[in-house]
Amino acid sequence: MNPIIRGDIQVARFLDSVGGYRHKERRDHLLDILDVDLDWHMHQISDGERRRVQLVMGLMAPWDVLLLDEVTVDLDVLVRDNLLSFLTQESETRGATILCKLIDHSFQVSTEINNHCLFRCDSHF
Repeated sequence: MNPIIRGDIQVARFLDSVGGYRHKERRDHLLDILDVDLDWHMHQISDGERRRVQLVMGLMAPWDVLLLDEVTVDLDVLVRDNLLSFLTQESETRGATILCKLIDHSFQVSTEINNHCLFRCDSHF
């Protein structure tokens, strides 16, 4: 286990410990669209804020295929829309493939994302 994440840690240090410094431009863009503060401390943030930090961590490095399971859980409407817009942009500009399972209320938004994306909601693709 990474010794950096065993105790209280500031988000900036946490993201650097998993390679954030290598993808600074993408990291900073994700911090902006997901409304994450680098000064947050991981032990003091809410579940929704923690989910947003995890998303920044997982999306910092460019990917060809992305698997997401209920990625919008614990996200407010604005952050959810920003995330889905980011995923759409990644799919369209880089040709990245996204396989994503969303909960019901997110499915209407996901119908606008159709290039290289497959969404599953209530056992339907």
